[in-house]
Amino acid sequence: LLFSERWTIETTTALILTFAIFCLLSSSIYALNDIIDRKRDSLHSLKTNRPIASGELSIANGLIFSFLLLTVATLLALQQHI
Repeated sequence: LLFSERWTIETTTALILTFAIFCLLSSSIYALNDIIDRKRDSLHSLKTNRPIASGELSIANGLIFSFLLLTVATLLALQQHI
């Protein structure tokens, strides 16, 4: 894109939205991974302070958060035809 001389507001917007979708999707997976690893993380000296491992955030709220991120990413991707 940078060297194709097709740098327009539309391509820039698409690029930013695609990056945002990627971030939302990866964050959804990270949240799900924190739920899966919560028992191991609670025993780890550094990871024990993570919200789910410490019990600060419930598993149900973590699942809701992960699902919301996934839903927003999917809706944005469908809107952008990605």
